[in-house]
Amino acid sequence: RWLDPSKLVKKQIRSK
Repeated sequence: RWLDPSKLVKKQIRSK
């Protein structure tokens, strides 16, 4: 399944 870039970016920002 292809994940939206917005979701990935939000997850990366939260990880930081």
